[in-house]
Amino acid sequence: RHCSASLCAMELHRTRLCPWKPVGIDALAFSPSGTLAVGRENGAMELWDSKTWHLRCSSPGKNGRSVVSIIWVPGSDTTPERLLSAGLHREITEWDVQTMEPIETATSGGG
Repeated sequence: RHCSASLCAMELHRTRLCPWKPVGIDALAFSPSGTLAVGRENGAMELWDSKTWHLRCSSPGKNGRSVVSIIWVPGSDTTPERLLSAGLHREITEWDVQTMEPIETATSGGG
């Protein structure tokens, strides 16, 4: 290929190393600071930066789990925002918004 200082032609090669299967979105919630939390039908949780639309962090789903409700609890000067989710698996989970690891899970008593 020939490149000039102002223009360079490039070829794009598409490679798929593993099968990709789309997963539906069941819940969305914006935090007071603008972070978008996404709950997927397979139980996965994702946090997206709404300014750049880059994925900040995610947690993979588990078989038999779902996320159908998400809520952000606003923080204060001394406490950070909190993220909670609930699903049809009868549990409410609080998430660490830096790592997307569950902090605590409690039985909701419902279904």
